[in-house]
Amino acid sequence: MKNRSANWLLIIAALAALTGCSATGPAFRELTGVSNDKATLYVYRPGSFTNSGNAPNLFVNDADHGPLWNAGYIPFSSPPGKVSLVLKGEQLKWGLPPIGTSIQVEAGKAYYFRMGNQIEFADYSANPNKGSSSTSNLSPVLGRTIQIQQVPADYGRREIVETKLIGKDGR
Repeated sequence: MKNRSANWLLIIAALAALTGCSATGPAFRELTGVSNDKATLYVYRPGSFTNSGNAPNLFVNDADHGPLWNAGYIPFSSPPGKVSLVLKGEQLKWGLPPIGTSIQVEAGKAYYFRMGNQIEFADYSANPNKGSSSTSNLSPVLGRTIQIQQVPADYGRREIVETKLIGKDGR
């Protein structure tokens, strides 16, 4: 009986520790007040146990936007043109090389980028390339492929609602 109680205590402690590794801000809300001459970009990371205790920093055109925590998102606006997105973490802590992708953005449009395991969008008629992805920068973790990839807007809108805003303090 004592062993069972100790096991439950360990399980509860482990779950509490993992919860601290996720974004803690408010639930997803669309970015408001973006002028029509800019694009809106959302970079998000769905909740996942794989690598959940680590958060690489998001660099947008070489500017650091802070850590992308598990189950979190970082919104921003950008003038039209090429946007480079790179996720970099401390080598000893994150254990992966930088992961990145680039895109040409247009004013007035919204773009969604997902960090996580590669997703194939088979039979998605609006996306004949099956998603723009960082195929040159794939990073295997525990037999999976971690990357940052552009996802179709309707897919991104459905999935991002499960995330929380990562604030100015990085959480």
